Amino acid sequence: MDYRAKTFKTKFTNAARHFGVKSGQVTSLKLRENVHSSDYGELLEILKCEARLHWQNLNEDFQGKGYLVSTSNSKVIIVEHETGLEILYITSSIASLIQLIPLIFQYWNRLRGSRHFSHPSDFRNIEIRRIDNNGNLQEHQSSMPFDTTFISLADAIDTELQRLQKEIKILTFRVKSLEKNNSKQIIHTKSKGKKSKIEKNSR
Repeated sequence: MDYRAKTFKTKFTNAARHFGVKSGQVTSLKLRENVHSSDYGELLEILKCEARLHWQNLNEDFQGKGYLVSTSNSKVIIVEHETGLEILYITSSIASLIQLIPLIFQYWNRLRGSRHFSHPSDFRNIEIRRIDNNGNLQEHQSSMPFDTTFISLADAIDTELQRLQKEIKILTFRVKSLEKNNSKQIIHTKSKGKKSKIEKNSR
């Protein structure tokens, strides 16, 4: 694994601790653009006051300053970069993908458009990264509009859900096997106890 992949793996591992998942279940969404550091402070203030979202500073290494942003049912990590906003999220979190992340992008778009007197971005330069099951860094750059990009991310969620369903089937099979073996053992124990009692009474 090269230095760059190790750096991203450290980032995903740190994020996973806050999400309560494994590093392979974390995805990075990065907007490639030039950003002033003051923009992030203003974004967090807007998210707190207008969107009523909770956020807190994080001390771990995210290749930039990190903030945990959360609602009652989802959480993401915003990372500061001079080269653009980055959001780390749980790959299979539908609530983050269809609710929290679009909300953050909406306020970020509004902020960037009004602050720098430019037209709001349609987010066509999005970089998507994650660590695969073999520990390799997977990268994809999308030049598609924001909505189209999220369709491809939804496909990734569908793949993740299918994987989880397979794991559930395997666990269910194992539980049923254990229950079946336990039932046989109980029946055998009871039968053995009855036989001993009969032998005792016949003496």
